[in-house]
This record gives sequence, structure tokens and C-alpha cells, in this order.
Amino acid sequence: MRIGFALPQYGAMAQQLHRVAHFARQAEQLGADSLWPMTASWPR
Repeated sequence: MRIGFALPQYGAMAQQLHRVAHFARQAEQLGADSLWPMTASWPR
């Protein structure tokens, strides 16, 4: 089974770039096969 994660792009986790980078490093350490950014934005 392959497991991927969506990168945080909204909320507190996405407010600071170093948090997104930390999330990506943790996902890699856990063996994630992929990281996915959202390509569509939600209407406000």
C-alpha cells in the first residue's frame, strides 16, 4: 500500500513556511510515498 499526505496550506499549520517544511520532513520519515499540494482554491 502506498500512502501520501496533503501538504497543509490553510490554517495555523500553513501560516509559517518552516511548519510546512517540518510537516514534509515528518511525512518522509514516516515513509510517505508522496506529498500533495492542493491545486484548487476554496471560495471564501
